Amino acid sequence: MEPLAAAVAAAGKIAYPLAELNGLQSAAPPDEFARLPRPGISDTCRLNYVTAMVEMAAHRAGVVPPLRTSDVPQRAARPLSTLRSV
Repeated sequence: MEPLAAAVAAAGKIAYPLAELNGLQSAAPPDEFARLPRPGISDTCRLNYVTAMVEMAAHRAGVVPPLRTSDVPQRAARPLSTLRSV
């Protein structure tokens, strides 16, 4: 995951690295979600995208997202909406 997180952090357009990250997470066994490290992304918007994807993939796998996802402050994309659910 770290190489893809680095690609998300550095990419001019993040759609391709996010799509690759989504594919990786969708194929991951449920027990791997707890071991996912916090990505080294300093941009809060990009970090929220990746965190939301981890939370959604964990939900689809039927497991609790890693505790580190709760440490990422939610960022509103538009008034009255967020990238992540509460």
